[in-house]
Amino acid sequence: MIAIEKKIKNRILILILMILLTTGIVIISYENYLIKNHIEHDISTKNKNINKTFNLFIDELDKDIAERTNFMLSYNTRLALKNRDRKALYKNAKEHFKRMRNNKYLKIMTFRLTDGSAFLRVHKPKMFGDSLNKKRRIILDTILSQKRQFGFEVGKLKMTHRIVTPIFYDNKLIGVVEIGVEPEYIIEKINNIFNIESSLFVKNEQLEFTLHKIEDNYKYKVNDFIFVRGSKLIKDNLQKIDFDKKISKIEYKGKNYYIDTIKLFDHKGKTAAKMLISYDLTAFKKEFDEMLEKNLMITFLVIIILFVVLNMGLNYFLKKIDSLYLNILKKDKMMLHQSKLASMGEMIGNIAHQWRQPLSVISTSASGIRVQNELGVLNDETLHNSVNGIVNSTKYLSQTIDDFMDFVKNDKSAVEFDIKENIEKNIEILKGSLKIHQINLVLNCQKEFIKGYPNELTQVFINIVHNAKDALKEQNVKEKYIFIETNKTDKDVEIIIKDNANGIPNHIINKVFDPYFTTKNESNGTGLGLYMSYRIITESMKGNIKVENVEYNFNEKTYIGAMFIISLPFSCQN
Repeated sequence: MIAIEKKIKNRILILILMILLTTGIVIISYENYLIKNHIEHDISTKNKNINKTFNLFIDELDKDIAERTNFMLSYNTRLALKNRDRKALYKNAKEHFKRMRNNKYLKIMTFRLTDGSAFLRVHKPKMFGDSLNKKRRIILDTILSQKRQFGFEVGKLKMTHRIVTPIFYDNKLIGVVEIGVEPEYIIEKINNIFNIESSLFVKNEQLEFTLHKIEDNYKYKVNDFIFVRGSKLIKDNLQKIDFDKKISKIEYKGKNYYIDTIKLFDHKGKTAAKMLISYDLTAFKKEFDEMLEKNLMITFLVIIILFVVLNMGLNYFLKKIDSLYLNILKKDKMMLHQSKLASMGEMIGNIAHQWRQPLSVISTSASGIRVQNELGVLNDETLHNSVNGIVNSTKYLSQTIDDFMDFVKNDKSAVEFDIKENIEKNIEILKGSLKIHQINLVLNCQKEFIKGYPNELTQVFINIVHNAKDALKEQNVKEKYIFIETNKTDKDVEIIIKDNANGIPNHIINKVFDPYFTTKNESNGTGLGLYMSYRIITESMKGNIKVENVEYNFNEKTYIGAMFIISLPFSCQN
């Protein structure tokens, strides 16, 4: 056992080590995923906050400009525009524009007539009278819809966020006022809050009509967008940035950067420009590497500790198993011995029934010879017949003894034997007991050879038939039957034993093969017969045994009983 235990221990330790290493790898991978997910969540949250802040600033800007514009459009201002009085209009609007210029990025205030032509540029009062370019859709749509419009658009100067407000006099549209704020107003605030860099890309079609083309910048064109102004980082890495994706990652001068895209929409909700924001991921990467290194050390330290503890526990466990194995082996031998004794007792009882008739023949023949001899009437023929009867009876008794000795032998060598012959030999021993209890035996067996242990099969056979006999006695059935038949399949031989004792109660039928389970009182049953039968069939004979309740017809009558099905392979050594 010691060599086997060492072999088992080594295999278990290797298996445990593999499991621990695999578990460690899985844990590290999962922790890696969690850390990465945590960092990406932080980055995603930062991106969302940037976008949210950008939109919030846009909304606040639109609201502030709208309020200031409404205040500016007093009666006198509107009257001056109606009367085409440029001087009076400039006088009324100049102070308001000056106050609005507290925002250094508010560069444009233009009053336009209903045909779109520039009537007064407050930021450049000497520049007026030019007609509206047809691509200035925000002006045209404000005039057409007579509703205030917000959005990014390129004018004669550059890309700005435009707030265009219709102007009415006596409920009649007389023109519009256009106020433009450069996107740097918002970009600068976001850069300061989130410590990022940004660059502005304008859609090419927006620049086609502007006077502010920067020819040199056209070489920094990506898809339909042209780099206008912004950080050198993005300008130098345009080929690495996928404009079709909202988010990109690039490496620049030994550092990792995260690139996010904020779309700048025109008044129709279409993309007029894109603002690319970038921030350094070095701190995030450092945090990730430190956490990963820490988790690696902790995980492998835990694996080593677990391995040592499990090794100690395994040594203790194997000692316990060894002790338990010896106890089980001792108990198993005792159970086998008890079962064998019970079967021997049953067989001896059956032998006693079998011996009654031959002993009676011997006794009668001997008494007859003596009486006839005393009376002087004994002749040779009578003597010969009586002696032959005695000899035949003793031969039968001797054969019975041989059968019993075969059963008692503890021979574990597998031999080839005939199933039918084995069953018939067992019936010879049992038929006396069955006859006394008026039990009819119906056989339908074929010669089928298998390789196994005939003596152990005898024990199984006696146990099942003995239980059937007891069940028939308890049920007080008038016509008592035990049926035994054999069937051959491609894989095995089946022995079917059934009775008509009304079956086994459903609540206990699944327990009949359990050790020490019996429905008889302690004086009549040990609960080991069917348990040992199950072990003999499944372990020694490498077969299978099951029991079920069946309803069947025999001699035009319907019966119910328990049916045992024993399946045996052609060789128990395969």
